[in-house]
Amino acid sequence: MRRRLCFAAAAALSLVGSLARAECPPAAGDCQALLETGPTGGRVDFVVVGDGYTAAERDKFYADAAAVAADLQSASTYASYAPVFNVWALYVPSAETGADDPSTGTTVDTAFDATYGYQGIDYLIGVDTGGVFVEVNERFPERDLAICIVNAPKYGGSGGPVAVTSTHPDSLRILEHEMGHSFAGLADEYETPYPGFPPGDPEPNVALLENLDPLKWNAWVPPGTPIPTPLAAATSDYDPVGAYEGARYLSTGVFRPSPKCRMRELGFDFCPVCSEAVVLGFSELRYLVDDVTPAEGAAIPAKGPSLVTAVVPALEELGFAWSVDGVPVDGAVTAELTLDPTALGLGDGAHAITVTVHDTTPLVRTDDDGLMTATFTRTLVVDSTLPPVGGEGGAGGAGGAASGAGGAPPDGDEPEKEDDGCGCRIGGEPVGREGFVFALAALFVLRRRRR
Repeated sequence: MRRRLCFAAAAALSLVGSLARAECPPAAGDCQALLETGPTGGRVDFVVVGDGYTAAERDKFYADAAAVAADLQSASTYASYAPVFNVWALYVPSAETGADDPSTGTTVDTAFDATYGYQGIDYLIGVDTGGVFVEVNERFPERDLAICIVNAPKYGGSGGPVAVTSTHPDSLRILEHEMGHSFAGLADEYETPYPGFPPGDPEPNVALLENLDPLKWNAWVPPGTPIPTPLAAATSDYDPVGAYEGARYLSTGVFRPSPKCRMRELGFDFCPVCSEAVVLGFSELRYLVDDVTPAEGAAIPAKGPSLVTAVVPALEELGFAWSVDGVPVDGAVTAELTLDPTALGLGDGAHAITVTVHDTTPLVRTDDDGLMTATFTRTLVVDSTLPPVGGEGGAGGAGGAASGAGGAPPDGDEPEKEDDGCGCRIGGEPVGREGFVFALAALFVLRRRRR
C-alpha cells in the first residue's frame, strides 16, 4: 500500500483536470487526491502539505505535490508497493514564499516556519512539526506519514515525525532516505560523527561487534561470506550481503549489511536488508485482503458453480489458498474460487469460505510477525431452493473448485475485463491503457516542477 507509470498517470490527470478524480474526505478542506488504490486505513496513506506557498501559488503546490508523489513511484523499493499507496495533498496557505535561511539572512513568514541550517547543518530543514500535525490530524486523521514540501529551490530536507523536502530535484533522495527511518526504523549507515547519539544497535540494518553471531540479517548472507566482511570481498555495490564495518555515525565497532545503500549514500538504492525492512513497514499498514464477494451471509445455489472473489491490492507477487469449512480446496490458487456446493458435498446452511493470501515478494526473506500473510473468512449460505447456476448439475467438476481466474465464467457470461494491473483509480474507476497513454502525454506537455 505498474506500476512505475501508475502514479505519473494519476498526477498528470489531476493536473489537466479533464477527467474525474478520487474524492478527498469532506473534512480535508482544500485537498486533492493524487493516488487512491484502496480504503483509507487499509493502505499506506501519505498526506502532503506545503510550507511557503502563498495563495497565488496554490496551483504550484499541487503541481509540486503531484511531481513528488509521481517520482516516488519509480524510487527503489517504493515502486513495487505503489498499489498499496494512497497520496493526498492538503493546501495550507503561507503569507510569504520560501523558507528562512540563516546563511543568507533570509526570513519569511510561512505556515510552518521552515528553516534551513537546522542543528547547524546547512541543508537540514526544520519545520514546526506540531503545527503540521495540528493541520493534518484535523483534516486527515488516518494518515500514516506526513510529508512537507518547502517551496524553496535550495537543496535540503529532513526526517523524523514529518518528512521534509525542498523543491530542489535532488531533495527527493533525502525524502526516500528519511522514509526509511519513518517506515522501517532504519539506522543511518554513514560514519560522520554525531556527538551524543545514544549507543546500541536496535535498528534492523546495523549490528555491534558483539552481535555478529548470530547476525540479525543472516537470511541474506551467502554461505561462506566472512563475518566481519572486508570491503575487498564486495562483488558489487550491494553484494555479497555480510557485515561491513562503519555505520551509525561510527567508523569502527558497528557493522552494516552491504558496501553501499541509500541509508549510507543518497545516490544508491536500498540494500537488500533495508529493502526488506521498508517493505515490512509498508506491510504493517496495508490490507492484503480488502473484501471477499459475495457479501457476508449471501445465499448461493446448491447446484452449479458460484464465483467467490478476493478483493486484493494489485501487487505482483500474491499467492492464494482457499478452504471451505476448514478443508483446503485443491487447485484453488488464484483470487477467484469457483464453488460448487454439490460437488463439495455441502448441505443447506452456512459454510465458512476462507482465503489465505501471501505476499511472496523476493524482497522479504524473514517475516517473524506474519505481516506478509492475511486470512479472510466469508460465511455464505447454501440454499437448495435457489435455481441452479448454469443448468442442472453445474460445472464444478470433481473437487468442486477450479482456478477461476483463467477459466470460463459461469452461465456463459462475458469474461470480466481486467485492468492493466496498475491499481490506480481516478474517480474510483480503474485507469485503462488508453488513460495511461493520455496521462503520459500530458506529463511530457506539462511543465513538471520537481523538488
